[in-house]
Amino acid sequence: MSDFASNSFLKYNLLPDIIESCLKTPNFGFESESTLTFDEVEPEPEDIVYEDDYDDDLDKSGKRISLEDKMNAVKHWRNEGGKKRVLTSVQSRYRYVHNETQLYKWERQIESHGGRYDKLQEIWEHTLNEFKKAVDRLLPIHDHDIQRWARKKARELNFDFIASKKWIWKFKSANRICSRKITKFVTSRYKQESEQIAATAQLFVESALITFSDYSLNQILNTDQSGFNYEMYSGRTLAPKGQKEVLSTVKSLHATTHSFTIQPTISLDGQLLSPLFLCLQEVSGQFGVRTQVFRPENVAVYCSSSGKMSKELVKSWFLDSILPSMGNKALLLLDSWTGQSDRKIFEDLLTGDKQINILKIPPKTTSLIQPLDVYFFRQWKIMARKFFERVLLDDIDLDLKQRNNTIKLHSLIHNQLSSPRFQPMIRYAWFRSRYLTQDPGRFDNVNKVCFKFIDSVCFEDNSQCSEGVFIICSWCRRSFCFTHYFIEYHYCNLFLN
Repeated sequence: MSDFASNSFLKYNLLPDIIESCLKTPNFGFESESTLTFDEVEPEPEDIVYEDDYDDDLDKSGKRISLEDKMNAVKHWRNEGGKKRVLTSVQSRYRYVHNETQLYKWERQIESHGGRYDKLQEIWEHTLNEFKKAVDRLLPIHDHDIQRWARKKARELNFDFIASKKWIWKFKSANRICSRKITKFVTSRYKQESEQIAATAQLFVESALITFSDYSLNQILNTDQSGFNYEMYSGRTLAPKGQKEVLSTVKSLHATTHSFTIQPTISLDGQLLSPLFLCLQEVSGQFGVRTQVFRPENVAVYCSSSGKMSKELVKSWFLDSILPSMGNKALLLLDSWTGQSDRKIFEDLLTGDKQINILKIPPKTTSLIQPLDVYFFRQWKIMARKFFERVLLDDIDLDLKQRNNTIKLHSLIHNQLSSPRFQPMIRYAWFRSRYLTQDPGRFDNVNKVCFKFIDSVCFEDNSQCSEGVFIICSWCRRSFCFTHYFIEYHYCNLFLN
């Protein structure tokens, strides 16, 4: 038996003897001591519940009687001539009336603009309306503004109300209000301009849908350019709570600001066309004579001094990425970038009896009605960041910003997103842009298809690979480590269920 158990046993066995000894002693007394184990907090005025505020304010079903219902009942009771109606007459029309005492009380409440509950309700609704007005005007709002609106209304109602911190917390919680960082500053005309942009976008979509009827789903195409930094990084990370400064390592700060351009093309039936057009940044605007450029079958590789497209490169894109995959005719949705605004550029490059129609998406509306911008590019960038993060976390001796690694990276991403498993996701981008009226239904995005791991071992080398799983191929559904997927270049088109 432990010392603690032994001492407890002796203490409780000797207790009867101690009590008997005390009772036999002629002079003994008891000392009592009162203590508080918590701080007594005086309730705020608006948190006090008064019985008389509630007893007569509920109907038989327990539902609260509104001030308007009380006014109707009292008005009927008092009658127009001032002579009171009998209680039974009032109760026959207003079944929530119990007795005349209740009517007298309601009459006093009406004279003072309602009872306590009614005034609290009116203050709540007024404060919420003021908040919504400020939100609509895109104005900054703080806790003291909520308190000021509530107190102002309380003074109008001649009601003792301070809008305490607890009441403000309840108000914010009930209305799903929280403090948020301002991410963008705009002028007072922003809302009006936004409404005009939304109206323009809707008119374009309605017009485009009429044109769509002359084409099959695989003939309706959307293409757009997207800039990518040579080194991508995540904007969020896990960190200890309370840490004031959150830092993240990159291999090159220079690479996080210099970019290149990709230009994919998707069709309304959910296909990602091949090849992808890739424009790298080269100082001289062209690859050196001795430069060994990796040229995979699904990427058309070009370059410019800025890493951005030009009119000449638009011609190369059309010849390499559009003409080989289009049939006799196609409908292209393009943004209003001036480099591709000249329809004659495309018409001069057409061969045989091929026809192409161009629909230009109005300026400033691409975030609303361009499928690639609305959803697809986000998925591409999620996948690209996964590669950079794994290289940094596992300290892999590989420079992803090097020319051929950049080409290999986007070749593999294009290959993965070309899988039939991503067709519903691509169709969703069209649906969210309002070009499809029927929801394509549930779909799996990049994270669910490629980065939701079940197997913990790499498929290669008869499962003897010691590296952790990096990706699941969207085609063959096999798990691969970074080495066997990226370095060994797992380009796949074997579709397995």
